[in-house]
Amino acid sequence: MPLNPPPALPDDSARASLQKAMQDAESTSAKVKGKLNSAAITGAKVAGAGAAVAAAPVAVVTAPVWAPAALIATPVVYEGSKLAGGAAIGAAKWAVEKVEHANAKQEEKANQRFAVQNADMISALSQPLPGGLTTNPAVRNLLADHIKGSATQMSPEEAVQMAAIGEHIYKALSEGKEAGPNGLEVNVPGRDAPVLVPPGNFAAKAVSWHIMAAAAQSNLQRPEQPGVKRDDMTNSGTFILKDPGNRVYNFLNANPMVAERMSSHYEERLDHDRKVPIAGKTLQKGCDDYQNKFPGGGGALLFDKLKGGEIFVKFEHAGTPKPTVKEGHDTKTHTAMRGVLAANRWVEHTFSFLESLNAGAGDPNKVVRQEDIHKGEMKAAVYEPYLATLKAATDAGIITKREAEAMKSHARANGIPSVQGGLEIMKERQQAAGDGLDPAKSQSFSLAAQVLERNIDYKLQSMGQANNDLGIQRRGGE
Repeated sequence: MPLNPPPALPDDSARASLQKAMQDAESTSAKVKGKLNSAAITGAKVAGAGAAVAAAPVAVVTAPVWAPAALIATPVVYEGSKLAGGAAIGAAKWAVEKVEHANAKQEEKANQRFAVQNADMISALSQPLPGGLTTNPAVRNLLADHIKGSATQMSPEEAVQMAAIGEHIYKALSEGKEAGPNGLEVNVPGRDAPVLVPPGNFAAKAVSWHIMAAAAQSNLQRPEQPGVKRDDMTNSGTFILKDPGNRVYNFLNANPMVAERMSSHYEERLDHDRKVPIAGKTLQKGCDDYQNKFPGGGGALLFDKLKGGEIFVKFEHAGTPKPTVKEGHDTKTHTAMRGVLAANRWVEHTFSFLESLNAGAGDPNKVVRQEDIHKGEMKAAVYEPYLATLKAATDAGIITKREAEAMKSHARANGIPSVQGGLEIMKERQQAAGDGLDPAKSQSFSLAAQVLERNIDYKLQSMGQANNDLGIQRRGGE
C-alpha cells in the first residue's frame, strides 16, 4: 500500500500502452483472418471443395478423443503420488523442524555478536527522534495490534525499538546520505559524531518497522468513513514509498543477505529489465529473516526500485533465499543450517503464493492490500464493473470483442490507470460516433461507465486524503 498514494489519474503511459494493445489485437485479428482465408483458398484448389468439407468433421471429433483420457489419468497419478510421498513428506518435515530448533540457537548467538559489535549504534538510535512516530502512544498501540494479528515473531517492545532505529536511518537516507564501505552515517541529536549503521538484516528490519509505524500514523490521520474499514498496516499486500535517488533501495540492496528472486510485482513500472536468461522471468530483490521478525508475514522482505524515484516493499511469510548468503557475524555452522532451511523456504513460499490467491478469506486478522485489481477489495468494486462496461461498449459497437479482451488483459497487468485510460478511450469513441450508435445500447454503456467511475472515486477517497496527496500513482488496493 503506498505510503501513501494519490487518486490514480489517467496516466499517459498507461493509456498509450493500452491503445497499442488494442491496435495489436485488431492487427492480429486481421492477420489471422488473412491466413485462414489464404489457407482455405489453397486447400480448395488442391483438394477440392468436397474434400475440404469432408475433412472438417475429423478436426472437430479429434480434439475431444484424447482430452478426457488425460483428465482421467491426471487424478490417478496424483492420488498415487500422494500415497507414495506421504511418508517422505512427514520425515522431511520432522528433519526441518529439528534444523529449525538448532538454527534458532545459532540466530540468537549471531544476534548477540552483532549487538556487542554495534552496541553504541543500537543504544544511540533506540532513542526516538524528538516528535518521532514512536513517541506517539497510539502508534505504539497499533504496532502491538498489528503483531497480534500477524505471523511476525517480533515482540511489541522490540518493534517499537526497531521502528525508532528505522526512523533515524530513514531520515538520514531522505537527507541524501548514502551507505559507504563502513556503513551509513546517521546523525543523532545531542551527539557530535555520527554513528555507523552497517547494511544487513538488522537495518532492513529497522527500516521495515519504521514503514509499519508510518502506516500506523496514516491510520490515525484518516477520518472514519461510514461503512468503510480502512487499514494501512497490511499483512498481505504491498507498500509504495517515495525514494529519490534510490537511496532506500541502494541501502537495502547492500544487505549481504539480499539475493535476486523471480517475482512479477509492478513489472510495468520497474526501473530495470533484469530477467532470468532464457525463461524471461523478472528478477527482483529479497531477503529472509529466519527468526521471522519482519512485519506482516514476518519471514521475508521483497523490494525493488520503480520508475520516478519510488520503491515498493512487501513483507512475506517466506521468500526464496539463496542458501549461501551470510553476514559477517554468522558462523559456518550457522550458514550451513540456513542452507538447509533455505530449501524449505522455497516450498513455503510456493504455498504462501497459492494462499494469496484467496487472500483474507475467512481470516479476520488479514489486512489485504493487493495491487492487482482482479484480486482482493478491488475485484468487486473495480474489476468486475470494468468487465461489465467493456461488454456494454462491445454490445454498443464502441469497441470490438478483440479490443475488449486486450483491454481486460491490460487492466489486469496495469490496474486502475489502465481502467481510467480505457474509460477515456471508450467515451471519446462514443462521442465521436454520435447518432451512429443504437441509443439504448449507448445509454447502457454510459450507465455502466458512471457506476465504474463512482466506484473508483469512492475507493480512492477511502484511502485517505493524506495518502492521496503524496503523488504516488496507485495501481490497485496497495
